[in-house]
Amino acid sequence: MIDLFEVYGLAPELTEHLYAIPLFSIYGINGKPLITKTIRDTKARLLLEVYNEPKGEEGFRATYAESVGLTLDELNALEANVYELMFKGVDPTLPMPIMMHEFSPMDFKIEGSGKGGTITTAHPVCYSNECDSVTFSVNNLIKHCGYSKQDAQNFYRNIKNNPFYGKRKWRIPKRGKIPFVHNVFTCNVGEGILCMWSLTQDSDTKKRVHSSERELTELDLHLVQQFAVPDIGLTNWKDVCKRWVEREKGFDWDYLSIQEQQRHLLNTIRHNSIAYNESWRNVEPSKMKEFHDIAFDDITRQVMRLYPWLANECKRQLDSRGL
Repeated sequence: MIDLFEVYGLAPELTEHLYAIPLFSIYGINGKPLITKTIRDTKARLLLEVYNEPKGEEGFRATYAESVGLTLDELNALEANVYELMFKGVDPTLPMPIMMHEFSPMDFKIEGSGKGGTITTAHPVCYSNECDSVTFSVNNLIKHCGYSKQDAQNFYRNIKNNPFYGKRKWRIPKRGKIPFVHNVFTCNVGEGILCMWSLTQDSDTKKRVHSSERELTELDLHLVQQFAVPDIGLTNWKDVCKRWVEREKGFDWDYLSIQEQQRHLLNTIRHNSIAYNESWRNVEPSKMKEFHDIAFDDITRQVMRLYPWLANECKRQLDSRGL
């Protein structure tokens, strides 16, 4: 199981700044969470998923209920009540803040991998630095989310009194800060937080995408070419790369030339981009270079558009491959 994350996993220096955002659905598109905008929409989505299991996950909730000594109806009623109480007394038209907390794979429900370890189901996360968010509080709901004092007090009290969510150390983004969000798979064996980006929530497809059997269908190939650079900002990427290079390579970042720093930085962004590894590692060996070039070209050009400071290095690497 750990071997899988060594191939597809994210640099620990990136995962250190990922926060769980469990009040949002994982069932967006292309591996993204569904970020509901209002209190009303968030509550409706949470309740919908209590009573409706997605395709490919049928029976999971019944199995989970049995494992904790409940019937499925009892589990559904318990969770529905949690969400009803969570938003009680709060204006449903108010914006739903991106509620985030630090996470550990050990927190998550698990599914068997069949390989002697366990891999969690996908979970929605966001990337955030502490300077871009604030502690969840009444005053910060008023200041950063535009809540009235009464709505802020009600929502804060509801969360803090919640038996499932009340003990978390919640944070919310500062006004105007929009964190990068995506779903990840995490592994709860081994040391540290092991994560990889999720591309799909369809059970059969995700097994093929991360298989070593090279069984990708045409539909899968379209899926794994949904390349995306996590836009966490160039400053954050520099921090991730600096710490990765110093840990993995033993280099002193400050003694590297600007060109060397840019080369490592572009490589770090590419190897931690969504779908980069999945797009070419599981194809037939005869097609591997072709698919690698497609991924390399697409992601490098995305980086060029997002971060002009790296434009010359992007051009150099593209030229070196004849792309």
